[in-house]
Amino acid sequence: MVEAKASKTVRPSMARPLQALHRAVGRKEVRVSLVHRASLSAPPMRALAPGTEALDVEAFVAALNENPSRARGGTRGQGRVIN
Repeated sequence: MVEAKASKTVRPSMARPLQALHRAVGRKEVRVSLVHRASLSAPPMRALAPGTEALDVEAFVAALNENPSRARGGTRGQGRVIN
């Protein structure tokens, strides 16, 4: 599950909607990520809230390329992002 924010500054409270959706999904294994614009002044943050990660756009694209089958939940090679 991915939620995108235009903000460069992320706060743990931003994870609440994703956490609620994750609870509603039940026991299925999902990766929960909040994607945001990169900040030049704020230190990078990966752990946003329990079970929810914060990724800037570049880190999100890199994560998709690392494991495309998990990102799409399907066949290996699908969902690969090529620059």
